[in-house]
Amino acid sequence: MLALQQATLNAQQAADARALAAQEAAKERAKADADCFRLAQEAAEEQARANEERLAQSQEALILATSQQKAPPRPTTPPDNHINLRRFRTSNGPTYIGPYQENKPFLAWIQGMEIFFDTKKVTTTDDRIRIAGTLIKETNLLLVYSNKEKKFLQKYWDEFKESLFNAALPVRWHQGLKEKIQSLKMEGSETFAQYETRARTLQWMINYDLDPLLISDLSLAEWLTSGLPSEIRADILKFEVFEVTPFDYGRFAKQVRIFFDALPV
Repeated sequence: MLALQQATLNAQQAADARALAAQEAAKERAKADADCFRLAQEAAEEQARANEERLAQSQEALILATSQQKAPPRPTTPPDNHINLRRFRTSNGPTYIGPYQENKPFLAWIQGMEIFFDTKKVTTTDDRIRIAGTLIKETNLLLVYSNKEKKFLQKYWDEFKESLFNAALPVRWHQGLKEKIQSLKMEGSETFAQYETRARTLQWMINYDLDPLLISDLSLAEWLTSGLPSEIRADILKFEVFEVTPFDYGRFAKQVRIFFDALPV
């Protein structure tokens, strides 16, 4: 009986030992699994941080590369000094309204157009010719322009202007103006300033765009003098106004004004 109890106790102790060993082994496996999980998690976190750093570096490199790239400049004007005719405003440009075949309004328009082009920096011939066509409002000259626009665009600017002169002004218009200036006569109701302005305007129209000039200041003064009152012509002769060389038109006009001021009221 005693032997049976001892055997049972030993068996129980052995079972307890095996259970304890199994429990310890389970703890060790659990610990090992926890360590493996922790290490795997740490490795995953490290990999994630590395990926984030690489992504950030890639983004920085992309931003840097993009910021260093120069965007191609936007063209503000067409190449070769041409202007953008669609955007060019001609509303404040000089317009030719006639009358047709009259010298003064046409020449004033030509001069105003040249100033307009210089101010707006319109330098190329075809741009100037196209814009000039939009500034013509007089029917006859506009018809000439419309019929010959393609031919005009093949010309130089001076050739184009000459074509306009031929179309808009009378034949031998220079000669007609020269005859007017040669037959100048001061009207009784005119002041010398008004008379001189008439003469100067005729000189400007005749000489416009000419080199050499057709009417010099000396010639103008001589023809102007021939139309003055006789007492003023006498003073000019007496004081030898034309004998001074080189001739100075400003000095001549100043002396003539003095002669007029000296006339009795």
